[in-house]
Amino acid sequence: MLGLDILESVRGINANSFFRVASPERTAAVVNTAKTETMSTLIGKDEFDIEQLEAALKANTDAKAYFGEDLFAISEQLFGNKVYANMMILGTAFQRGLIPLELEPIHLAMKQMVRPADLETNLKAFNVGRQLAVEGKAPAPREKDGDAPQGYAALLAAKREILQRQGGQGIGKLYLSRTGKRLAKDYQSLVETTVARLDLDDDTHRTLALYIYDMVQFEDIAYARRYAEKVLHVHAHDTKEQKYRATKAAIDALHRVMLIKDEVYVAQLLTSEEKLHRDKQRYNVDEANGDRIHYVHINRPRFTVMGIDFETDINTRNWQLNLMKRMKFLRRWLSHWHAKEKAFRDWYLNRVIDTFAPTEGESYDIHVRAIQAVETVRGYREIRYPKMEQAKSEVERLLKKS
Repeated sequence: MLGLDILESVRGINANSFFRVASPERTAAVVNTAKTETMSTLIGKDEFDIEQLEAALKANTDAKAYFGEDLFAISEQLFGNKVYANMMILGTAFQRGLIPLELEPIHLAMKQMVRPADLETNLKAFNVGRQLAVEGKAPAPREKDGDAPQGYAALLAAKREILQRQGGQGIGKLYLSRTGKRLAKDYQSLVETTVARLDLDDDTHRTLALYIYDMVQFEDIAYARRYAEKVLHVHAHDTKEQKYRATKAAIDALHRVMLIKDEVYVAQLLTSEEKLHRDKQRYNVDEANGDRIHYVHINRPRFTVMGIDFETDINTRNWQLNLMKRMKFLRRWLSHWHAKEKAFRDWYLNRVIDTFAPTEGESYDIHVRAIQAVETVRGYREIRYPKMEQAKSEVERLLKKS
């Protein structure tokens, strides 16, 4: 069984399925374990666990012959596209002796069926699958310009440059250039000061630098400073013996709670410099060759004015979103706009973060779980709001035990 989608693979072993294909005695499964979101999981309605799905596959096929790996991630790292994962599955299954063919006819079939322009990459992907079968790991990706994994220092410098460059665009370039330089300097100072006080590992510092940058883009440097202060509060009551688990949990949880995805921030995300750069790489856009990407976004903005909700479907272009992301003042003018998210954020800061001062042992573990309780809060409003209430109930239950 070759499974490009692990959910579909599990459906294939269902005893009630018309197309049941699995047998513990006769079936070997080679599966891509990448988590491919469904419509229900994207909106936060459903969830599935990859480990549970793998356990089901192993129980219903030959567990010793099972192979599972996130081939989408490997394909993107090596070739810049997920599409070559299917050829990796084929290569893995062949190398494990699960396909009753010689190598030569497989190569011949590929030459006949694959476009000449894509043949070399498909052959490489097939060989990567063979290597995975033998060594259990793929070759390290070759670095492309701008694609090398960024450590803390590199990311900090890159985000500082973006903030400075953003300040130098638009009307009044001299004033904005000075504003950009000051903002970039304040951002770097805030990150470096916070990192010096945390003194953790490079990955954590990198995440913190990225999240502080997100806070600046969401609102301003004052909002980012508030985020950093909350992280430092938790760290001040954390310990090396606990491996600073609470601090690391707070870095992620505060980022989730404080970044309210209102219409202004969504516009920022859809038109950010980083997103546009990723899109050009993903679709191999060569501007020198005349390539262009034209964006049309399907949005459903919702505004609350004087207690009345206004919601409508609208197709937007990037120029419209570029205007919207500059309207942060709407958050202050429309006091009822995303009021539930704001109230939830303030409750979380006051009830969970500001009160963090646990003793050793079980109390510490309980507080960490309380910090992490907001991880399930996501999805559209109709799904997110009940999950906010569930998270609050879970936190209250946990803190009573501590």
